[in-house]
Amino acid sequence: MAISFSQIFTSDQYSSNELNLLNAISIDVTFDPSINYIEYIITDNNNSFKIIDEQYNRYSFPTDGTVTSNSISSIDFDPLSDIQTKNLNVGDYITYYNFFQN
Repeated sequence: MAISFSQIFTSDQYSSNELNLLNAISIDVTFDPSINYIEYIITDNNNSFKIIDEQYNRYSFPTDGTVTSNSISSIDFDPLSDIQTKNLNVGDYITYYNFFQN
């Protein structure tokens, strides 16, 4: 099996002038499965195809106490397993998890 999996982190460097243009705001965001849903997309490096799952539900919630009532502040994903369940076993893929509210 030859699947490539890597996390991509970006750290944009801004100048002092650019930072002055940014307004810092804090948003308290939670996920409530009764009103929110996740769209899952798999594509290749060239965007030559897309597999879209508009009702993705292969997530889990951590057991470290971040779940309160119906509001969840942390969600666990397994991108490698998600790719394999779509029978994509060879190649490089990009995954997206988009969060929406009904």
